[in-house]
Amino acid sequence: MIAAHYGCSDVFDNLIISLCKFTTLTSESVENLPTVFGSNTKAQTAAKTVFDLAHCHGNILREGWKNIMESMLQLFRAQLLPKVMVEMEDFVEPNGKISLQREEMPSNR
Repeated sequence: MIAAHYGCSDVFDNLIISLCKFTTLTSESVENLPTVFGSNTKAQTAAKTVFDLAHCHGNILREGWKNIMESMLQLFRAQLLPKVMVEMEDFVEPNGKISLQREEMPSNR
């Protein structure tokens, strides 16, 4: 909070980068991520803190955004993001929404 108050972006970036390492989101494979992240409360707390800090003080983040986006991308790949974050409006579809996640089609081999 002190770094955010005084606009010390380098200190705040280093805090975000360190917290992102505790989330284990970038160090785990996509296949293991739901199990490892789901069973690690320390990683979940670090992720919540990172996203809360980015939400409240994102205007002073510089290099830290890279780590936040890598974490978000890992959550997207592991299909752990809420439905609201992976859907967009689509005026062609009858239900008015389209998913950003691809559904794998079963092969006919």
